[in-house]
Amino acid sequence: MECEFCHTPSRKDYLAQHIRTKCANGVAKLLLKEWAEGMAVTPLKQYLDARPIQNIPIHSQLYDDVFYWFGVEPRVFDDEDEGWSKYTDNEENRKAHEAFLRECLSHLSVLDLIDVQRAVHIKSAEHTDLQRKYMALKKEVEEDKKETREELEARDLHIQRLTRELDDMRETMESSETIGELRQRLHQAEVMKASYGHRLEEVTSTLARIESEHDRQINDIYEAHRTRRQESEELYNKLFQQHQALKKENERLQLSIKKEAQKMLDKQEKERQKEKEKARKAKEKLKEEIALAKMKARRSTPKKKKKHVSSSSESSSDSDSSSDSSSDSD
Repeated sequence: MECEFCHTPSRKDYLAQHIRTKCANGVAKLLLKEWAEGMAVTPLKQYLDARPIQNIPIHSQLYDDVFYWFGVEPRVFDDEDEGWSKYTDNEENRKAHEAFLRECLSHLSVLDLIDVQRAVHIKSAEHTDLQRKYMALKKEVEEDKKETREELEARDLHIQRLTRELDDMRETMESSETIGELRQRLHQAEVMKASYGHRLEEVTSTLARIESEHDRQINDIYEAHRTRRQESEELYNKLFQQHQALKKENERLQLSIKKEAQKMLDKQEKERQKEKEKARKAKEKLKEEIALAKMKARRSTPKKKKKHVSSSSESSSDSDSSSDSSSDSD
């Protein structure tokens, strides 16, 4: 199999050991990526929620239905392999897996968590355990209340029955029964009523004791986690302030970059205008030189023609003189 983090080929039975030894940083990036994608259940979210370690495997993104456990001897499992449950039942494997998770999380910074922009709710294992106990105790209290209500309803029904019996006794006072028998029945009813009244007091006392114990445990839980909540709130405020400061610094840098870019554009425009003006002046100077050259050329051209005519005249005179000389000689 190929390591999905550094692409190093490895045997399947050694792949997880290779990842734990060489690629903890890659695993950390994988955990952050899954959490950033907003998945409801990810190893990072489960760990922050203090879920049991045996429920937090690390799933592969390269191989379908494959997940890793980094116990004492790291292993690769797939969905068809049921041996992982026995593997995670071992306390040492759970501790080693949790230690590797913490090592991976140490590669993540506070800025990584801020960039994800997802709410962070950190819970401790103690908090989760206390909350579970609280819910169990609350359920027990509700059951006790239900049982108490049922007993009170039964008591009321019994009192109503006794009341009816008393009414019947009043109606039969003039019957053939003796006053002694009626008094005896009335005494029995009063004894029974007193017994139920005593039972009612016991139930009321038990309910009050349960509610008092419940309130005490709630207060203990609240006090035990008040400091942790304050620390979490302080950390959140600190991270929020850092985020705001980074945001302001980023805006300042963006504005500064825009200003510098504008300055460079203005400077380039000025240089371009200077070059354009320089080229214009050079062009005008060239035109002036060309015009001056043409003017000089026009001035010099007639003089040359006149000189050429004069030369021709002189040549003709010379020719005539030569002719005359020849004649004289003859």
